[in-house]
Formats: sequence, structure tokens, C-alpha cells
Amino acid sequence: MKLLVATSFYPTTENFALGSFVRTQVEYQLPRPPSERGQPTFFSRLAVIAGRILSNQADAVIVKSQEMASKLKRQDVHIIPHEIDLEVFRPAEKEKARAALGLDPRKKYLLFAANPKIPVKRFPLAKAVADELQKQDSSIALLAIYKEPQDRLALFMSACDALIFTSYQEGSPNVVKQAMACNLPIVSTDVGDVRDVIGATKGCYVCKPDVREFADCLVDVLRRRERTHGRENVRHLSGPAVAQRVIEVYEQVLSKRNGHAVDRAESKPLSAGT
Repeated sequence: MKLLVATSFYPTTENFALGSFVRTQVEYQLPRPPSERGQPTFFSRLAVIAGRILSNQADAVIVKSQEMASKLKRQDVHIIPHEIDLEVFRPAEKEKARAALGLDPRKKYLLFAANPKIPVKRFPLAKAVADELQKQDSSIALLAIYKEPQDRLALFMSACDALIFTSYQEGSPNVVKQAMACNLPIVSTDVGDVRDVIGATKGCYVCKPDVREFADCLVDVLRRRERTHGRENVRHLSGPAVAQRVIEVYEQVLSKRNGHAVDRAESKPLSAGT
């Protein structure tokens, strides 16, 4: 039995070899600035072709989003987003979270939960949005947080006022689902499965990669100063729930293979004398 699980890893300046299995961006080769969406390179096209070839050799394919599924030339693709740890990522009191992290209780914090050095995350856009907002309100601050243990990241999500997510390519970004689990308002570009994950959650927005549009959405979030009810919309992405869905894929594959084996045995011609 062969099962292909397609996931994503992004190249960094420290490790250019990292890339996505099905759809990759080799940003370090792109001639455009990191804030602009780059065009596919030879290597990214090659990765797409390799992913399609590998998928044809597998008995089943699991991807993280509909966008990734659309890149494969087969119908039986299983879309299973990454799970989130609902025990770690849970709502906590903002004041206590800020005290634990040493953050100013008077500030309005925007959380950028990614490595600013990864071009696909488009940090310059997040910085430009924060700069625009600071012209109107000096209490606004942008926090770029990455390489933090999961429990500390959860604290930051409880301590901040909004998640600003500016990526131009994703599959099923965990940080968005984790923010939902912490009831943190989200303003995001329309990438991967973000629109599906956010759904109609009040206090969360999907918008164009435009400074003014991002700023307008965040002004509304910061004016309300309210948490969302996003946690209710991601309960189905708990570890046990996602694991069960993966198990079901394996069971389907095994069932089909066993069925084919039975069919072959039943259709085998009888030898003379039997």
C-alpha cells in the first residue's frame, strides 16, 4: 500500500532546500521583491510535475486543502487539514497572558506569527499595515513571533489583539487554526483554506493584499476589542478527530485492495481436472 501525504515546507535563507511536495515556491530565486507574488520557477514547476507523478503511483493521496487537491490529476484526493492541539491552544485572560510575557497592558498588539525572513509570508506588507495604523494610534505595535514553544505561542495569541496573516501562498496554515482556537481575531489574505477555516466567524476577515484594506479591517477589530468565537469552528480539527480521518483513508485503501484480491481469486479460471 502506498499513501502520499503532501505537505509544505518553505525555503529560508538558511536552508534553500526546503520546499513543498506538491506546490513549491523557491523564493530565493525570484527576481521580484518579497512583497510581490513571484512567478513559478523551473524548480517549482518541476516540483508540481513530480508531485503529480508520485500521486499517480499511490493508492491514495492526502492533501491539506482544496487548492492543493486541484493541482493533482486525480479525483480521489482526500483533503485533511493539519490538526491543532486544543489543549494547548485555548482562550486565556489577556491581562494574565501579557503579564506572563512582560507585554505592556496599554498597547494594542498585532501578532505576526511567522519568520519575517521567509518571503512567502510577506512580512513587508504586515509592517506597512502596522506603520499605517501607527500614524493614527501610537499604541499599536507589531509583534513578529516565531520559533517559540507551542505553549508560549498560545500565550501570545491570548495576549494580542489580532493576528495579521499576509502570506501569498499556503496550504492549510496552522497558525490561523490555532488563532481560531484561542478566539483571536484574524485579518488574512485569501490563501489556502483560510476562507473555509474562518467561515462566518465574527471578528475575522479575509481581504486583498492591500495596505489600506488590511488597515481598515484591523481598525474595526481594534475598535471592538472583542474576542471571537472561532474555537467552536475548529473543534473538528482536534488531534483525535484528524487522526480518525487518516485512519479511515487507510481503511478505505485496504478495503479496496482486499476487494480486488477477492475479485481476482474468484475470476481465476479453473484448471483441468478440478
